[in-house]
Amino acid sequence: MNTRPILWHIEISHYNEKARWALDLKGVEHERRALVPGYHMAVALALTRGRCYTSPILELDGRRIND
Repeated sequence: MNTRPILWHIEISHYNEKARWALDLKGVEHERRALVPGYHMAVALALTRGRCYTSPILELDGRRIND
């Protein structure tokens, strides 16, 4: 299992920027994966198994936490 958190985000979103800042502020090493605007909702639905269609999504220890 990957021990580094993965942040699924849209590069031009203010909401996603806040998540990036929070991880950086806390010194959490993470991997960023950018979603393509327009397709991001479909990917978010797939990642969260239909629970959410918005981003950012943080993948941590096999769990995916949205917003």
